[in-house]
Amino acid sequence: MRQNSDDRIRLAKQFFAEGFSPEEWVARRSHEIVSWSLDELAYDDPVLENWIAQVTELMGLNGPPRSEIRSKYLTPEEIKEIEDSESNV
Repeated sequence: MRQNSDDRIRLAKQFFAEGFSPEEWVARRSHEIVSWSLDELAYDDPVLENWIAQVTELMGLNGPPRSEIRSKYLTPEEIKEIEDSESNV
């Protein structure tokens, strides 16, 4: 089901409200994302817009490897749990 822009803005605000830096959010949550389009929207909060832009860049093809990001923020057990979940997809 396609989300409208209000739903996607609400989702972006929820992600941002988790309180993680863009890099830590990518380490902890990016494996849950199948498709990312939150960068296509305009936000009235410049801090949120910048946060979304940084997450987008980190998750992009030219971003650092996820394993490198994860190793900065996650325990070996957390990394294994994520890797196991990714291999079951």
